[in-house]
Amino acid sequence: MKDIIKENRGDIESIIEAVIPLENNGSNPIWNVSAREILRGILQYCLETDSLNSKQVRSLIELKPKNLVKLLEDIEGTETAIGFLTSSEMQSLNYISNLKRHIRTL
Repeated sequence: MKDIIKENRGDIESIIEAVIPLENNGSNPIWNVSAREILRGILQYCLETDSLNSKQVRSLIELKPKNLVKLLEDIEGTETAIGFLTSSEMQSLNYISNLKRHIRTL
């Protein structure tokens, strides 16, 4: 199976577009927006730590939101992701769950 992340290394927007479409098929747009922003934060972290691959992305998504926030705190461009991840615990878990649904193809 192709690793879309390795193929588009360094082009975060292309990866996000391929994994999470902008259209929301009638559901609340916050779900795709939150998934895109959290994925953007994770990809930015992976770029900064030179660990950009699908396996690393999947492992980071499995972290508890507060632990993921700790990793993202010092990475430029992750502020919006941190905002979603520091919502109420239930809400941030829902955001992560929705992101997991999108990345099953990675």
